[in-house]
Order: sequence, then structure tokens, then C-alpha cells
Amino acid sequence: MLPFGDEPVDLWVSRGRFTFEPQDDASELQPRDAFALPGLVDAHVHIALGGRRAGLPAGSLELVNEQRRRQREQGALLLRDMGAILESGDDRAATLRVEWDDGLPRVVACGELLAPADVFTGGQRPTAPDELAEAGLAQVRRGASWVKVVLDNFPQVQRAPLRGSEPLNYDEETLRALVGAAHGVGARVAVHTFTPEGAEACVAAGVDSIEHGWGVDEPLLERMATAGIAWTPTLCIDDAMVRAASGDGERPEVATWIRETIERLG
Repeated sequence: MLPFGDEPVDLWVSRGRFTFEPQDDASELQPRDAFALPGLVDAHVHIALGGRRAGLPAGSLELVNEQRRRQREQGALLLRDMGAILESGDDRAATLRVEWDDGLPRVVACGELLAPADVFTGGQRPTAPDELAEAGLAQVRRGASWVKVVLDNFPQVQRAPLRGSEPLNYDEETLRALVGAAHGVGARVAVHTFTPEGAEACVAAGVDSIEHGWGVDEPLLERMATAGIAWTPTLCIDDAMVRAASGDGERPEVATWIRETIERLG
């Protein structure tokens, strides 16, 4: 056993976990003298999306399972899905109620994205501020264990709030009400935000994870650590976000902000 062992050790795999307990009807893994590693976790995926590339309907269970197969080939055994946009109306894809015994990665799901009707991509569950807590509970009743909220639109369709130039989709009080409702039924809240204002509101409201969160700074990270708030920075999407912000030349300052921010975070 690494890092200090120097003798062979017998291990078994049961339901995706290593165990020292012998398993009936186990078969030996090949090849011998190789490494066995725990499965990877992908903490921010959208496995009900991307149907065009796969040639399958967006939001369909067929697409979900194809994406799970591809993730398994990459070594991931646990996926945290951060929002389905449904076109097929398949409720199974919304809540991703999938079983481990099919041999594919398990999924921790948040159901549909929640955002106001006139922002973001248009594929979210349209949710006014006074509906947010109940909309989140509805996702949980359908089987989701997380609720995903779109707090700002940065930099979708060049409507990016750049350091407070546009309001957040939901205020701190509304977010806090959702957090309380979700925690009350054993669920958690993840929030899509890029701006400093959005990250600050998330921490003040006590959310469970900040997705993207490019507006965080070191003092805010310290507060997040103290509060147990996770951060999924998704830095690999920076090129795509620059293209989205500068494609029509209307918001070059947003593209500049992204480049400077990625360099600072790196």
C-alpha cells in the first residue's frame, strides 16, 4: 500500500470501493503488478447536456447514460451533476435517479437550473425571487439532493454584470431563505456566480458550494473555509468565456476582466 508499504496486499472492489474483506465470486483484475487507484470525482458536470455532439436528444436518459459511460472511460466513478436543461421532458434525466448496479458512475444531482425567465440561456426553470425556495424544494421532491441557482449571468450573451454594473438575479435574503428550506429537508445549495458581488452574497447566505466564483479573493476564501463552503472554480472554461464576451466586440472589458482574473487565480 502506497506511500510506505513494500509488500503485496490483497484488495477487493465492492460497489466501487476498495475493501480488505474477501468477496464471493470475485474475479482477479488484470494485469498483475499494476496500480489500482480510487475512482476520480468530477464535481461539476452537465451530463444531460451536449446531445448534439453525441447525436442524442438533450435531456434524455440515453444521453445521460452515454455521458456516464464516457466519464467512466476517463476514470471517474462519481459525478456531481450541476443542472439539467430538459427538452425531452424525461423526469429521470432531471433528477438523475440512476442506480449503482448498472456499472456506470454514480450521480449526485441537482435537477433543473433555477434562474429568472429573462436571463441566462433560456433553458432553465423560470423562477422569480419569491418562488425560489419552493422551486428548490420541488427539485428535492423529484429526487435531487442539491439545488442549483444561477445568481448572475456573467458573461452570457454579453449581459455580464461587471463589478456591480447589473443587479444579481436573487438578493442575499432570498438566497438565505432557499438555503434554510433546502437544509431543512437534507439538501444542499450550489450557486453559479462569477462576480465578486455574487460570491460575497453566497458566503453571506451560507450556501454549500460556489460554482465558478471567479470573483473570490483571499479574505473571502478564508471565510468560505471557516464556513465549510466548497469552491468549484472551473478555470478550464476561460477561453470559451472570453470568446463569448468578445465575439461581437461589444464588451471587450469583460474579456479583459476574465483574462486578468484567470491570471490572478492561477
